[in-house]
Amino acid sequence: MIDKGRAGLLCFSVLNRLSLLLCCALAHGQEVLINPEPEVIGRCPVPSVTTIRPGRFVAAGRMDLVVAQDLGRFEPARAPGKPAAARLFRLHFLCPGPDGFQTAWSSEPLLASGASASGLGDNAWTTGDLDSNGLDELLVFSGDAAELLDFKTDTVRVRRLELPGAWVVDAELGDLDGDSLPELLALERSPVSPGTAELLLRVYAPAESAFVPLGPYFAALAGDDINEINLLPAARFEDYRGRFPVVQAGHSEIRPGTYGIAWLPDSSGHALTLNPFPWQQWFSRERVLPAGPLVTFNVGDTLCAYGYFVPGSRPSGPAESFAALSDGEWRLLPLRPEAQTIVAPLCPFEIEGRPGWLSLRDQVFRFYPGQPFCW
Repeated sequence: MIDKGRAGLLCFSVLNRLSLLLCCALAHGQEVLINPEPEVIGRCPVPSVTTIRPGRFVAAGRMDLVVAQDLGRFEPARAPGKPAAARLFRLHFLCPGPDGFQTAWSSEPLLASGASASGLGDNAWTTGDLDSNGLDELLVFSGDAAELLDFKTDTVRVRRLELPGAWVVDAELGDLDGDSLPELLALERSPVSPGTAELLLRVYAPAESAFVPLGPYFAALAGDDINEINLLPAARFEDYRGRFPVVQAGHSEIRPGTYGIAWLPDSSGHALTLNPFPWQQWFSRERVLPAGPLVTFNVGDTLCAYGYFVPGSRPSGPAESFAALSDGEWRLLPLRPEAQTIVAPLCPFEIEGRPGWLSLRDQVFRFYPGQPFCW
């Protein structure tokens, strides 16, 4: 039997939880939906997944996934002055089925960015609607070419697109000039000194059999303490017309990262600007700033992100958090009670017309309807 004291505490706890959910919903003028637990979608058929990325690849009314699987490190024949290993990964295309996601396609083992330091080359990848037909495609880069994979119900159509003279390390699709047509932003090794750590940016337009450069190379983020540069998916920003891939630089020590966007300020050509992002060399304990790769998304024109923020974004629990970039400042978004255990890899997702978030934890996909945070 449950005594009256314990019953009272239980009721109080439930009422508190319902009140918090109600306040979050009313703040947005949304319908109140009480869903105490995330929905278990099923086990992931692929082990050691590091990234999950959604898209409408086969049909406009269904979302699928491309996931990256960590295959460990490859030990090539070592040459003097060359690293002893390179990181391997494999891509998988997952489709929803009656018992969760099923593997519909898998790539050969690929070499992660940075492998070229071993003399082996890089493989980069991204997804997006390259031909503006309402369906997404997968792009896999190798040196100066890319394979465009168009997934159908029972087949995969593969087309080769050339990038003459390029050495692509990372790439993302976006709308850098506000014309509602996609451009490709590529992060590349220097064509003059490809063996160095110098990285440059270049914008391309897709054509039938190649990507056409829209201008010369321009500098990526750089600095003596930067140990990693990568591109994040495109997002909208206030006062900027279009959708812009985010350039992210990580540092060798735990401190705020550096972020910028590539855009077209005028007819003189594309450029990199840090203006949309707050950043400071010395941050106080009151400031919350990202310090690593982010899962970016938009709520209206407000950029939101999930990732690691410094100084500690939560007094207790995981270091990763949701935050919104508004009025030139990052602010943390408190999690709903049922989302306290949400972890990466995760992504915005939709199931049968219901928007939410998909998270992979303990080899199981879990779906969180709506937003897992309070605005």
